[in-house]
Amino acid sequence: MNLIRRLKNLSLSQIFKAIGLFLPQPIYFIIFLKATKKTLEICNAIYPEKHQKNTFENAFRHALWNFILAKQLFESNKNEEKSMKWAKKITDLHEQIYKNNPLHQAMDLHNNNYGIQLFKEKSQFSIDKAIEYIKNQRKNAIFTQNLTEIKQAKNQLVYTSLE
Repeated sequence: MNLIRRLKNLSLSQIFKAIGLFLPQPIYFIIFLKATKKTLEICNAIYPEKHQKNTFENAFRHALWNFILAKQLFESNKNEEKSMKWAKKITDLHEQIYKNNPLHQAMDLHNNNYGIQLFKEKSQFSIDKAIEYIKNQRKNAIFTQNLTEIKQAKNQLVYTSLE
């Protein structure tokens, strides 16, 4: 992740939105960066290069990222609801800033929410336990190529590419 390059691509409006999220709790910026880095390290170790596409491995990455972010926020603020709400805000903003085509954006948002819901239901999970749990969801994950199926998927990861 090249933070400087990404920041240069942001519009002024997007920069102000991000600042607005981090300004009240500057420590959240550090937590966000650490959670993102940890997620990428894990995904690079488990699924080298595959998690960059719109495959199950990408769905795994988004779910894990949100779980780790919510968990690390909770370790800081001791408030599960606040942690989940803020994790959702920042990862939704990430998807708005770095636009994909509508299908891939919907996939990412859905899988982000899956990770938040996993934290809500299994906040006691260690990160290692969450990794195994999410990996095991491959058998329930849905391959789709339309928005309707993504919207209908409830407790399942979704992906839009087989490779």
